[in-house]
Amino acid sequence: MDTDRTDPYGKRKIESDLQNDDYLRSFNKEFEKLKIQLEF
Repeated sequence: MDTDRTDPYGKRKIESDLQNDDYLRSFNKEFEKLKIQLEF
């Protein structure tokens, strides 16, 4: 019973973590582009 109650929470946290990861990854890509532009 207890695990059933906490499971959706765990899933939701993992999903938000994945979205966060995606956001950071795309942010990093933009940052890399900027760095390259600044070097030239």
